[in-house]
Amino acid sequence: MSASRRIVIDYDSKFSPVNSKRTETLPDYVRRIRIEKRLSTVDVEKQSGNRISDSYVTRIENGYVKNVSPEKLQALAKGLGVTEDEIFAVVRGKSLDEVESIDAEMMMLASRVKRLTPQQRRDFRVAWQMANDLLDKLEHEKGGK
Repeated sequence: MSASRRIVIDYDSKFSPVNSKRTETLPDYVRRIRIEKRLSTVDVEKQSGNRISDSYVTRIENGYVKNVSPEKLQALAKGLGVTEDEIFAVVRGKSLDEVESIDAEMMMLASRVKRLTPQQRRDFRVAWQMANDLLDKLEHEKGGK
């Protein structure tokens, strides 16, 4: 029998979907996501794989860059830990509806799970089963009301 492993899930730092009630400018969106996730511009640069510099992120936030290339938007999405769909929706002045946002988040999650080691995937399945159990409970409560 192997030693038990403790799994900690930080719900606050994983996903911050586009607010479907209002649209945001790209500078406001980048700043909001960065603050919510407690990321510095250097953190964004590192998480992007150095595909976007911290100074460029700052220039976007301050509104100095008006036409960000698709490649830089993809790097920015990766650096912020959001889906490309979300960041492109913001640039277009749109917002993803709740279903589109959840679909995008699930695709991002599946992509990240594929990169885990076999042991990490087993650990993830434990957390996923806990989430599935919670969904069952919530659906049962909804049906009972």
